Amino acid sequence: MFLKNFLYLVVAILLLNTVACKSDYEKMLDRELSSGQRKDSLFLGMYFGMRRDSFFNHCLRLNAEGKITSGPKNMTAQYILPGSDPRINLNFYPRFYGDSIVVMDGYFDYASWSLWAENFHSDKLFPVVMDTLEKWYGPGFLDVSKDDKKVFVKVTGNRRIRAFIKDKQTVQLEIKNLKAPEASKD
Repeated sequence: MFLKNFLYLVVAILLLNTVACKSDYEKMLDRELSSGQRKDSLFLGMYFGMRRDSFFNHCLRLNAEGKITSGPKNMTAQYILPGSDPRINLNFYPRFYGDSIVVMDGYFDYASWSLWAENFHSDKLFPVVMDTLEKWYGPGFLDVSKDDKKVFVKVTGNRRIRAFIKDKQTVQLEIKNLKAPEASKD
């Protein structure tokens, strides 16, 4: 009898410890994924599930309107943040699953970046990027930085937004549909 009660107590403590040890990010992730809410909007009229041909046609329209241009080496689309002085670029290109957007990758940098101009480095850019992301997606980003890697994340429904300093020049952006068939909770 004592052994049986002792085992129940140990199991209960382990379960409580597991639940209590969840990080704020894990709690946010669990809450948002179980909410049933869908957030498919990305930016500039793009969205999760947008077909590949629709994405390219949309970018052609945005380019014709002067809102975006080709990014470096024609590998991305480039959006210049309106009113940014000094000029800030957002270069972006989606990842597709099948024929639909499931992840939007991008990176921000100062157009005037150079290795010796420290006021244009990514650590100075990061707060500006976070202000922009909060204007686009609302407040509620969590600081999940580890060691020297600065990372902020927000999950709303199925959409996870991560921003982090990649190197001295760029702030990386990843917007992922966590409910997409290939998506995981990484």
